[in-house]
Order: sequence, then structure tokens, then C-alpha cells
Amino acid sequence: MDDEALGFMLLWVPEAIVTDAGLSGLYPKGDWVGDEKQLRQSVGAKEALRAGNFTRVDKDTLEYDGIRTAVDSPVKWATTVRAEPGGVRFSIRLTNLGDSVMRKAGAAVCLKFRPRGWWSAETTYVLSGGKLTPLADLGMEAGRANNFQAYLVAVETYGNPFYREFWGFNEHRVDRPVIVSENAAAGACIVIESERAYFVHCNRGNPCTDMMLAFGDVGPGQTAVAEGRIRVVRGDAKKAIAR
Repeated sequence: MDDEALGFMLLWVPEAIVTDAGLSGLYPKGDWVGDEKQLRQSVGAKEALRAGNFTRVDKDTLEYDGIRTAVDSPVKWATTVRAEPGGVRFSIRLTNLGDSVMRKAGAAVCLKFRPRGWWSAETTYVLSGGKLTPLADLGMEAGRANNFQAYLVAVETYGNPFYREFWGFNEHRVDRPVIVSENAAAGACIVIESERAYFVHCNRGNPCTDMMLAFGDVGPGQTAVAEGRIRVVRGDAKKAIAR
């Protein structure tokens, strides 16, 4: 395996906490503590929701590119990232601090590639219709910009207006939440996967493979956990996804 060709990855876990109706966390801020074997980050309600490149219309509404999205229940969470042979596992423990149910609560996890040049839609694969398929073959015509695209998992639905209108849900679905990015020069693949997610998504303008981990409905005061992992696999995409 050519480690220099493989480069390195940046993991944002999570980038946002999302619901079917709106946003509860965005561009969170919190210190990471730990060592080379395990890292942990705790984010409170005050650090969970920052507007970033969104415009804060009022206390209940955020806007980006003309798309308005409701601010949902306040939350807090703790993220743990644990090293293991050939990759890392991550878990997010989310608590609903509001007084209403968070419908289809999710955590947007972003895996960004450095150097960006080796990632492409032609060499990033999903399982769709029982076949290992490059994202390029599924097209990227949904949503506002062709650099962005989301692919619902199996029979899942998702009503969040930002993801529905800006990212867009592709007409093709994926069979399960796993994405494989193949680097022929390195002789290896990067896999991001979870047992449960609502959809996977990607941004070819700022190369990354992302996943909306699923917590399910989270009631007032309740806590839910979502998990996933990243693997580095020697070989091609077919071998990586089979494991």
C-alpha cells in the first residue's frame, strides 16, 4: 500500500445534527480530548448550532441559497472516535433537550479527502440495485448544483428542506449505507459505513463522502446513539465492499 499516494482524510463527526423538519446542530464547536487510541468531544447546546455560511433569519429559521430551514430542538451530544486495526470506529450519543419529538434525527458525518485530486465520482462506489456502481453512473442531476448529490438508503424517505432542495435526492437509491473510494495508485480503498443511515451524499467540488447516520425519533429528554466506521482496505472496491 502506497501511503503517500493515499494521502490523508479529515473526519467531521458530526458536521450537523439534522431532523426531517430542520436543523438542531450546525458547525459545532468543542474541544477533543484523548490520545492516539481514543478521542472524545462533548458539545453543549450553546456550541451545537452556529450559523456559519447560513444566514440567521430569526431565532427559529436559518437560510442558505434561498432555502429556509427551521431550527429544531436544542441538543447536546458526545462523540467518541476509537482507533482499531485498519481504521476507526465512531459513535455519537445525542440527547434531545427540547420539549418536542425530533423526527428522524440524524448526524451528518463528513469524510474529506486530502489531497483532493485523487477522489472522483468515477472511482467512488455504492451498492445500488444489487450492483457495485460508481457514483458517476448514477448521475448528479438532482438539487441545486451538480457538485452535490444525496442517495437515499433502501426504502428511507427524508423531508428536510435543505437536503431535499439543495443537495437533491437522486432518482437511484443505494442498497445499504456504505461508500467505497478507490485509489488505484495507492492500491487501496477508503470505506465509510454504518449499520443504519437515512442516506449517503457526496460533494465533488470539495471532495468528500458523507453519511446521514440515523438515530430515529428522539423524544424530549431522551438519548439515542448512532455509530459508524471507516476502513482502509488493501485492494480494489469489489474486495473492499465484500468485507
